Amino acid sequence: MLIRHTLKLFNKRICAAHEPYISSVFRPIVGYAPNVALPLRYHEKLLWRKLFDRNPLFVTFSDKLATKEYMRQRAPGLKVPETLWNGQSIADAPDSLFREKVFFKCNHGCAFNYYWDGTKGNFDEAQMLTKRWLRTLHGADAYEWAYSGVAPTIYAERLIGTRDEGVIDINIRCADGEPIVASLIRHNKSPRKQAGYYDIEGRRLFPSQGPNPAAGFGELPADFPVPGVFHQAVGHARELSRGVDYARFDFMTDARELFGGEITVYPASGHSKATTGEEFGIDKLVNEHWDIGKSWFINTPQHGWKNFYRFLLRSALRHCRA
Repeated sequence: MLIRHTLKLFNKRICAAHEPYISSVFRPIVGYAPNVALPLRYHEKLLWRKLFDRNPLFVTFSDKLATKEYMRQRAPGLKVPETLWNGQSIADAPDSLFREKVFFKCNHGCAFNYYWDGTKGNFDEAQMLTKRWLRTLHGADAYEWAYSGVAPTIYAERLIGTRDEGVIDINIRCADGEPIVASLIRHNKSPRKQAGYYDIEGRRLFPSQGPNPAAGFGELPADFPVPGVFHQAVGHARELSRGVDYARFDFMTDARELFGGEITVYPASGHSKATTGEEFGIDKLVNEHWDIGKSWFINTPQHGWKNFYRFLLRSALRHCRA
């Protein structure tokens, strides 16, 4: 088939243009050589998204402050953690802020968190760290282009629950208004972190993929109770995801209320081991629902050779679905 042959040539050029990332990062971690030009597997689709899909919403979702506003508009009944202050230096924050228990965060990446306990925080340490965050271009080495469109800002967020106890993360992967699978995490961002996967009815799924020893966390107990707000989170994720071909929608609960968190368009940066053979894993489950034919790239006219490639890819995907 002429289209398939042309896409093979495109794939060779694309992979050559993005060496050594593909050979030194993607293949060793994921476990196979990708067909980026015609992505049909989960990790291929994530890599393709990084290289081609410039959906403007991805910049919004990569900005934690803009994501809060998106959630307020799309899900008015959903609370978001209160932002107490934002700026370019914590030296400009009001003195009253430092008498509260807050998280200092930066809006343009992950793992930018500093806990201030309201009594004996180290200001010099926090100042040095937050300044470094502002200078960091998050995701550049992994082709997570959307972060480059975010203006870095430091902000202070009111604590939900306590720092170490009582807060459960509910992360729901959705494809254009269709919730696919959820994960629950407790003790997140701590050595005691535990996780597990669930279907959208709250039933436990493939527990063998719950723990991740390489990442240093374990599996939730088999009898771990699903939070009472779980189905509420699923409903909000359904509304927030409409028009988005695929993303992970994150929530938090303190066992009393549900709060919106982040929207992740590059879950784990696509750097997870692919399931193979007949095993029914999380990546295979998501992939069955994720149709990149609904992506911004394919549904938006492009320029030059990218528009020709868009036409070829759209035709090939239609043939694959037939």
